[in-house]
Amino acid sequence: MLDAVERIMQMTGHRAEIKPLLDKPTGPLNRVASAERAREVLGWEPEVDFPSGLQRLIDWYFGEAALAGLNEEGFEQRLLARSHAQR
Repeated sequence: MLDAVERIMQMTGHRAEIKPLLDKPTGPLNRVASAERAREVLGWEPEVDFPSGLQRLIDWYFGEAALAGLNEEGFEQRLLARSHAQR
């Protein structure tokens, strides 16, 4: 997970201090996503590698914010509100 956060910060130019919350439960120690099971059961293969997909997501995110005429914070709040409304 930290690798993904570091990569996002590198791709966006954003820097943030990462503070692990050691008092929070982590659940199962093996929480690493893997496509292996989907390959085995469904014969599925990803069409986009992780770095390329992440860059596409970042480009979409900032493109949508620009279309909405929002700065980062405003767009983030709109996405969170939409997410909560769908629950």
